Amino acid sequence: MTLTILQIVNEVLTQIGSTPVKTLCKSENALEKQLLALINSQGRMLSRCTRWQGLIKTHVFKTIRGKTQPEGLPEDFLEMVKDDRFPKLYQIQYNMFKSREDMIENQQIAYDYITKNWVISADQKTDKENVTQDSDLIKFDDQLFILGLKSYFLEEKGLDYISSKMAFSKLLDHLIGMNNVSQMDMRRLSY
Repeated sequence: MTLTILQIVNEVLTQIGSTPVKTLCKSENALEKQLLALINSQGRMLSRCTRWQGLIKTHVFKTIRGKTQPEGLPEDFLEMVKDDRFPKLYQIQYNMFKSREDMIENQQIAYDYITKNWVISADQKTDKENVTQDSDLIKFDDQLFILGLKSYFLEEKGLDYISSKMAFSKLLDHLIGMNNVSQMDMRRLSY
């Protein structure tokens, strides 16, 4: 997470022999609009392909016996992180928490979830679901994103993308393996 999205795009364009761009997000140029669409599509796809550690957040709420929790799910909620140690004290209905009737009132519940926000503003204060500024950063490995964007772009243009796609898939598998091993190590340490 050291390159801005504009730097990532320009790295891809340089690798395929195209001219780097000065701006991406505010552009009316068809090529730049396509690149931005591919970036956002790739980011959403990557955020759903595994439980990336960088996308795990914790949410805390207090129970109200037998009632739907007023705050509902966090705005950036994508999915729950499965945790067998977490008691089955509630269910999710219509994007809201509903406590069981036998739930103790005002019990504080904390759970981990996957955020759908894979983009970080340049000041690193705001998480976002899509790239909106050239200076935005991503929560994924820069090289993974470069390889993925390059392969998707070449494929969309009808060019040879196989070697880029293979390199992307190989790095993705490696990073998922490292991510899963780290999560197992973290679980082992938390017992």
